[in-house]
Amino acid sequence: MVLAQDVQALFDDARDLHQSALKVAEEGDLRDAAEKAWCAVNRATTALVLARTDARPERSPQVTHGLTGLADDDFRLRDLADAYFVYQGLLHGTYFYDGKLDSPPTVTSQIRRVADYIQEAERWAEG
Repeated sequence: MVLAQDVQALFDDARDLHQSALKVAEEGDLRDAAEKAWCAVNRATTALVLARTDARPERSPQVTHGLTGLADDDFRLRDLADAYFVYQGLLHGTYFYDGKLDSPPTVTSQIRRVADYIQEAERWAEG
């Protein structure tokens, strides 16, 4: 049985990671900030999957599978799933792993927008 406090703790962690990403970005380390922002997206998605399925995904592939399953079952979640994959590709792949930070304003903008993702995931977790 899923406890609301477990879901809330994951969302709280997502918001904390996002705040850390914003701070690190302000300090100039966009690569690390991008990875922290991706971790925030992943934690928020973990919370959503837990809230909607009563199963807590333990690893990133399980989070991805859980979200795609939710989006397959409810077309209204497809935009959120699309955003998840964009953040995975940009924040985690391009900016962190590849280190391609050619446009700092774009990187910073993507990091800031993670707040909207967290809020949207939390909205879907509630209902």
